[in-house]
Amino acid sequence: FCKVVTAIGITPASYEIDFQPNSEQEFQFKVTDTDQELSLRLEGGLVQYVSLANNTIRGGEPFVVKIKFPEKISNPGKHQITITATETAAPEGTIAAIAGIGGIIIVKVPFEGTYINSPGLSISDSNINEKTKAQVSIQNFGTAYISKAYAIINILDLSNAKIITAQTDSVSIDSLQSKTVKADIDTTNFKPGLYKGRGVVFYDNLQKETNEANFKVGELTVKINNYTK
Repeated sequence: FCKVVTAIGITPASYEIDFQPNSEQEFQFKVTDTDQELSLRLEGGLVQYVSLANNTIRGGEPFVVKIKFPEKISNPGKHQITITATETAAPEGTIAAIAGIGGIIIVKVPFEGTYINSPGLSISDSNINEKTKAQVSIQNFGTAYISKAYAIINILDLSNAKIITAQTDSVSIDSLQSKTVKADIDTTNFKPGLYKGRGVVFYDNLQKETNEANFKVGELTVKINNYTK
């Protein structure tokens, strides 16, 4: 006997899907880097809606995972289903740890009504007296259509003194979709240094704060080495 360490893989590693009431969907996986017999096991949320044609497969052969969704799922959010494939025995003539791997299906279940996830603000660094770009990523994680969403962004120095305020463009967002709104930040008369932005997203008579985003304003310098006349 020889002692070996084996590693197996799975492709694709994951799927991410939106919950669709009363729908049936199929997802294909394949375990790679082995031709051994494997046992399959389902773990995680929503497994009551998941089925396998066979509980054992051969490595290298595709297998299908079926999901039959109900009319409604009461717990909103992201639910992870893991399909674990484990070798039933070590390869003949070896002494080895039993290898296993897991494929993942993420199911996004929206909240009832109007709801957005924590919006993400980012601001690019800039040279002084130039415009930089602020952008806010907004994900509609509710069942309702958002007819108008935009952000107001306050730019502060490190002592929290407000310098300027900028407003982004506005967008509409379908359920379980994401969009990005943007605004130009004019750094004219800014001193070189660190600054931060704080934003609020307004959407259909509701509002939610963004994260705090730091950025730098500074002069462009060019260093020339070994210069000779």
